[in-house]
Amino acid sequence: MRMKKKWLLSWLILPSLLCQAQERTWLSTDRYFYAAGETVHCSAFCRNETGSVSVFSGIAYVELYTDEGTVATAKIALADGRGAGSLILPKDLPTGNYRLSAYTALGRNAEHPDFDAYARTISVYNTGRSARKDVRIVENLPDNPVPENGPVRILAEGETFVLQSPEEASVSISVWRDGGFPDYDTAGPAAFLTAPSAGAWKPVVTPEFDGEILYATVTGPDGQPVPQWAGRDLYLGSPGSESDIYAAILKADGEATFYTANIFGDKDMALSLKDGSTGWQIRFRSPFIGLHAANVPALSLSPSMEPELVRLGVAMQVTEAFDADTLYEHLPLRNLSFVGDSRVRYALDDYTRFATMQEVFTEILPDLRARRGDDGKMEIKVRCQNRFNQVPVFQDGRSLMLLDGVPILDHDIIWQYDPMLVKTIDIFPYDYVFGNTSYAGVANFITYKGDMPTAKLGDEVKIIDFQGVSYPVAITEASFPEGYPDLRQTLCWQPLVTLAPGESLRIPVRLPEGPGTWVVRVEGFTRSGQPVSRRFTYTRP
Repeated sequence: MRMKKKWLLSWLILPSLLCQAQERTWLSTDRYFYAAGETVHCSAFCRNETGSVSVFSGIAYVELYTDEGTVATAKIALADGRGAGSLILPKDLPTGNYRLSAYTALGRNAEHPDFDAYARTISVYNTGRSARKDVRIVENLPDNPVPENGPVRILAEGETFVLQSPEEASVSISVWRDGGFPDYDTAGPAAFLTAPSAGAWKPVVTPEFDGEILYATVTGPDGQPVPQWAGRDLYLGSPGSESDIYAAILKADGEATFYTANIFGDKDMALSLKDGSTGWQIRFRSPFIGLHAANVPALSLSPSMEPELVRLGVAMQVTEAFDADTLYEHLPLRNLSFVGDSRVRYALDDYTRFATMQEVFTEILPDLRARRGDDGKMEIKVRCQNRFNQVPVFQDGRSLMLLDGVPILDHDIIWQYDPMLVKTIDIFPYDYVFGNTSYAGVANFITYKGDMPTAKLGDEVKIIDFQGVSYPVAITEASFPEGYPDLRQTLCWQPLVTLAPGESLRIPVRLPEGPGTWVVRVEGFTRSGQPVSRRFTYTRP
């Protein structure tokens, strides 16, 4: 409820604020060259056209695309105009140059948005396939000097790199092995700030302040909306996550809208339609535009590149074989769980284990009560705090049951579930409002696996694949595990760094053994809105 109030207030004041600025998003990346199948790490900067930080949006959408359309997508959570995430390159991506751009729902409301105007150009080399897109063979590789600007200095103290800035700056920091690949990217932070104005604001797409807004369409078995279902609650839940529970109210035309606080990770999502009929269907509207690139430079290949291309391909395979996640440090997420810390937890291993839920309820759970109604259906209730004298009572209202964070509207599923699979039962003895229904308490039955094992869900529950917001990660010296084959291309990636004015930030980097050349790149903006783009090259003989 608090999020909806914030959204409504923000929507009321938004037009006057947008008279002064328009929002757009720029991406910094850990490198400019990749092997197909690798991960592109991104740092997002949400600014307005004057260069000031824009704090409106809670999510940015990332597209990798060519002149023929989008080939990969990602979502990045934003907080105070900054965010980090990643995009996985398809393994079958042809060798060639690609554009990478980001935008917000608010940014789409510009009169003439041109997200390609400040898109990055990244090079993808597919060492396992011969497919190519706009590639030319040359003897000498092009030399494209990258413009540098901003007050940040990069120094080297041995193999520790030191950053200094006379004023506060928000930047990303990357260190990678220099393979001599040509750089075609000219869309640095300076080009982003000088991109042509997108024009006046037109209220077409609803801004997303707290996170992604999901737009769904519910139909009957024939694929048509069912007007009689108008006003029913539609629940969205993620197995294993009590923070990802949302509700929407179905309209007569079958449309339903979920206001989320960002759902992290690609996962299965469960949808439950209250009092729904059999055979209902659901589909979600894609939040991505489907960008097309203009004037993508051709990728140059030279016979001299063969050793580095072989190394790049082997490094990708080694990273995949040894699990790339071991190199990452997960950064903090925004936690907007609706339940807070008000739970009463029962860890079932602390008690005698029983074979049926009836025994568990009778012997362990004084805060839950199960009764069959006149219709023969089981109804489980939570003992809640009385609104007037704070005495716990079983109220007349219906309670909400969750299994691994997924709303279960048929309480018989909980009553017949194997309690030996349940690790804990969390009870929230307060009233909660979801959609247009108020529930007298919530109970969450959490299994050891967190994925509702053996649950026999009815037709009122649908399971869909969902592309969530990518997890923000960093790559640091501490994240490099012992015994890992050191063919790393990216040695350091810190996407969310604030440089304090006048202080020195030391970045220790564990370089591979032997000779080589490595590049340190710092990109971002100063507090006053100046662009920052600096490179430093370190060579070990």
